[in-house]
Amino acid sequence: MSIVVSHWAGVDLHAHPWLKRIVLVTVSIGAVLPLAMQKDMAKLSKTSFLSLLSVLFITFVVITRAFTGPGEGRSPVTEEDRTLHFVDANLFPAIGIISFAFVCHHATFIVYNTLKDATVGKRWDNTVHLSIGVAWSIMLTLAMAA
Repeated sequence: MSIVVSHWAGVDLHAHPWLKRIVLVTVSIGAVLPLAMQKDMAKLSKTSFLSLLSVLFITFVVITRAFTGPGEGRSPVTEEDRTLHFVDANLFPAIGIISFAFVCHHATFIVYNTLKDATVGKRWDNTVHLSIGVAWSIMLTLAMAA
């Protein structure tokens, strides 16, 4: 988010490193905290739909960029930039992604409890298979286009 805000505002992040903190605190308190305070998942349906539309938009942009090129973005120029590493300097930021996966795992219990006729059977199986299938399809599309 800080990169997008700095681009829109025309501010250099290297000259103003505090901008990252301001954006992080603003988004955390203004958007994430109120959503995290909800007790019922049903109240998050509109927000989830907006999130799904955002993912579809990002997928569309990535696919479009795959055919039109990176635009003004920096492309990797050295062989070191192009190689993939199993463990590198970005290991610790990746821990946040792993933590997010555990939060999603915890949310499955909330989703299960909000289902009508919540039984382990056909309804739960359909929900799980559909959501994993959609997520897999979007990730595969993003990976192939990126």
